[in-house]
Amino acid sequence: MPNFYPRDIPTLLISNIAPHPSVIPHILSTVKSLDDDLAKLHHTLKYRTQAEKRQILTEREHILEIRRKYASVISPVRRLSDKLLEKIIRYNAYNHQELCTYMLVCWNWNMVASYFIHHWNDIQINLCYDVSLDSIQINDLPLVAHHFERARPLPMDVTIDYNFDGGIFYNKSNRVLNQLGNHQYWRSLASGPSAIFLLMHKSRRRDLSSLEEIVICSKQGQEELRLCGLDIRALVSLTRLTIHVEDRIHNSYPGGILVDWFRLTHLDLDGLYSEASDYLDILAAALFLEVCTLKLHKSAVPIRCPPVPVGYRLVLPKLREFSLNGKECPTLFLKYIATPRLQMLEITWKEAHDLKCAPGQEISRFIVESKCKLHSFSLQSYNILFSDLEMAMKTMISVECVTLRISNSNSLPIINKPLGENDYSV
Repeated sequence: MPNFYPRDIPTLLISNIAPHPSVIPHILSTVKSLDDDLAKLHHTLKYRTQAEKRQILTEREHILEIRRKYASVISPVRRLSDKLLEKIIRYNAYNHQELCTYMLVCWNWNMVASYFIHHWNDIQINLCYDVSLDSIQINDLPLVAHHFERARPLPMDVTIDYNFDGGIFYNKSNRVLNQLGNHQYWRSLASGPSAIFLLMHKSRRRDLSSLEEIVICSKQGQEELRLCGLDIRALVSLTRLTIHVEDRIHNSYPGGILVDWFRLTHLDLDGLYSEASDYLDILAAALFLEVCTLKLHKSAVPIRCPPVPVGYRLVLPKLREFSLNGKECPTLFLKYIATPRLQMLEITWKEAHDLKCAPGQEISRFIVESKCKLHSFSLQSYNILFSDLEMAMKTMISVECVTLRISNSNSLPIINKPLGENDYSV
């Protein structure tokens, strides 16, 4: 039997390796001795003064901590192989709370959890308004600070969430936003309009110059600051922008959003009070888009003069994926744009429309005049005539995937009869 050296015990306590059989008797005797000490403290506790009781309880907690360390040496978890340990941590690696728990088990688990550093860069920050302190606070600030420390070498995806009115950022102290460090490593930022507006202040924009994506989303019924005059032109790396707000999104002067639209490759707009003219003006400035999603809450026909001459279409030469949504049928919007490289088209509307407007004809004209070769087509509508839908489908000569979700129960014959049994998959 190999020799056992007591000086090796501290190393064994902070690691997660299985103990040698020669060590186990020493560990068991130590645990028994600690149990005896705890029993003595318990019996003498009721005969002590209040000050002595506090001292004994402190000593008891210290002994319990030592006992937990020694008892963990002979626990079954020590016999887990490194391969199995890696799978356990990898399974829950996207849960920050779980990662923190693993890191507190022992030194070895702490090291293994640190290997998954690329999962720490998704940072969720929850703000709350403390009425008693009359200020904005960060929930679990030590944990958030730990996340920033762990993810510092890598680009960070930061989400700032709050459930109070955005006006509090101005009415109360907004120094809480200055507590968020490592701005130079932020890759994406998602928050409400009020927090974004303050973070894009002139004094902070320089620190956020590495941002590649901004997501601005407002919650229904929650008051927010308006986006009028929001200036993010200093973000030279910004390529993806998402805005879902109960506001108007436009780039016209005055009150428009100041963005270098020509840098964007991904755009997702959902403005409750935005019009088709607003979206066309933005598309005219963002000619290099590759992925675009638009949601129309009003008419799809522009009320102002389009940014192109009458009879011409606005050409988006790099657009590959386009999603057009609306409460009413939004296909009239397609007559103002052309996308020669479009591969995926998705059109959705919820309310019934006048069947005389023939959305299928607008889709077919759009495809023919754009000269695009669709690979995927998705249509979700309330009602549409089969003959109208057939006209649109026959222009898609290279389509590989078709998804149709139509409330009309007689929508399926369009697949087998006019187009052939094996032409499309639904």
